[in-house]
Amino acid sequence: MVFHQKHNSVTPYNINIFTYHNNRFLPHFHKDFELIYVIKGEIEVCVDGKQLLLNKGDFCLVLSGQTHAIEQKENSVMWICVFSNMFVPVFAEFMQNKVADNVFKCDDDFESYFYNNFITKYNIDATNLITYASQNDAVKPPLLTNDKIVEYSGYLNLICYKFLNSVNIYKSEKSNFDLYKKITEYIYENFTKDVSLESLADYLGYEKHYVSRYFNKWFNTNFKQFINEYRVGYAEELLKLNNLSVTDVAFKAGFGSVRSFNRVFKSVMGKTPSQIVDNV
Repeated sequence: MVFHQKHNSVTPYNINIFTYHNNRFLPHFHKDFELIYVIKGEIEVCVDGKQLLLNKGDFCLVLSGQTHAIEQKENSVMWICVFSNMFVPVFAEFMQNKVADNVFKCDDDFESYFYNNFITKYNIDATNLITYASQNDAVKPPLLTNDKIVEYSGYLNLICYKFLNSVNIYKSEKSNFDLYKKITEYIYENFTKDVSLESLADYLGYEKHYVSRYFNKWFNTNFKQFINEYRVGYAEELLKLNNLSVTDVAFKAGFGSVRSFNRVFKSVMGKTPSQIVDNV
């Protein structure tokens, strides 16, 4: 199951900073950069299918559009900052059509400086929060004043500079991120409607077979499966609100019938919708 975090893709000067304990993020992606720092213990990060083990003091920078998932080991603490490319425009332009070895370390002096002046100063503790990276998990940041934008930009450009000087950088095959973005935005806006590969191809102005091949390559699944998983993720959030019937949720999430909703939901989640409601 892969989710697109729209709020971390299209919001100008977006920045979200949290500290997590005993947490996990299911596979998701967004346009904004994501900086991870391990305060304590170990965490596992999977970036574009590559498994990475981070230890205390490690940084990991997830680049724009990379699919990633995070699993914290027991008693671990991690700090995450998701930030818009508007804070680091030169770095963002340089990294277009490139990938890198996401994990890096900083020298002790800089790590101490960055930790004491930025990490400990700016964060929200999200203890024991389980985040499913769906479109409903956005935490709206406060409006930023110009002085805060300058301050954040300073720290984030520093860490990006350290990143550039610590990792290997490669040319990315995912050169057409605009198409990638158009697909995800179309799905986000239309997944509850009667969408199909044909309607997506018409929207993009490409042949259906080209879109199918592109989708399978970059999303690691086919269009129908992706849409079903997106709908199930949305439906799960609605079920947890516990103020709608299963029937209402089925149609609100874009399924044509309750029967198909129950079947797809169980195949994706391993549980029925009713079981989710019973556990709320």
